[in-house]
Amino acid sequence: MSSISGQIPSEISYLSKLSALDLSSTYKSHLKMTNFGSLVQNLTNIKQLHLSLVEIGSTLPYTLVNVSSLKSLRLRVCNLEGQFPVGIFHLPNLQVLDLAYN
Repeated sequence: MSSISGQIPSEISYLSKLSALDLSSTYKSHLKMTNFGSLVQNLTNIKQLHLSLVEIGSTLPYTLVNVSSLKSLRLRVCNLEGQFPVGIFHLPNLQVLDLAYN
């Protein structure tokens, strides 16, 4: 079984028509994301964003509240910090919100 590690490339944000992104890691992998805000602001058509076990280590970016296409957001064990943008609860299509173990 192989594992991946390192920084998630910011170039993913150039994929503005992307509808699903699942970089959920396993315990053997170690992924980091220091640019979560800039990644999200360009993924305007994203429906599923799954980044569980990715080391985010910051607050959720406020830009998430503008992603009205978002249906599923899974950010388990991401070491999220700070205040939660309550506007997420007003996203019209959001069906799954998983923030366990932060």
